[in-house]
Amino acid sequence: MQRASSLQDAVDRLEALQTAAETRLHQALSAPPPRPRTTHTLTSPADTQATTSQQDTVQANTAEGPGLNEQSGATPGLKPVAGTLLSAWGASTESGPATGMTYRTPPGASVRAPCTGGVDFAGVFRTYGRMVILNCGRHYRFILAGLSELSVDTGQDLTKGAPIGHMGNAGSSARLFIQLRHGQQSINPAPFL
Repeated sequence: MQRASSLQDAVDRLEALQTAAETRLHQALSAPPPRPRTTHTLTSPADTQATTSQQDTVQANTAEGPGLNEQSGATPGLKPVAGTLLSAWGASTESGPATGMTYRTPPGASVRAPCTGGVDFAGVFRTYGRMVILNCGRHYRFILAGLSELSVDTGQDLTKGAPIGHMGNAGSSARLFIQLRHGQQSINPAPFL
């Protein structure tokens, strides 16, 4: 993140890392199973069932991914922060159409995860202030920026609705920027909030 020159560059780097990891995982899953050893061990049916269940879970997660659907908990109706919508996705701004949504929040408002996923980044990023990039799976990422305090760390797994931080206490100036990206493209987050 420190080498990223912009938010777009940061997300592009995360996307490339995720794609490379998925490619390695698919190669590992499609590789022929190792030849059995000549030594024999006794395995209980419960052990066999547990191993099969773990393999099925890994294959299901890599084939489908959690994505933004009912199974992952990223369904409409969870507003990540209390507040008033200042600018909607696609609204006219000085620099062109808005690529996210901006909320004016009450002082100290709690910010919550809009989907179940892993924290790709949590920290200060350039002029965005404290920011969280939440990987929702299937190349969907929520970016939440403008927080004054973070409650999560990079690499942490979250469930939908989990607290990720708080807004500032400086009167009515607290603004939370929310962007949803699919791969390298920003998309309207409203249907998922």
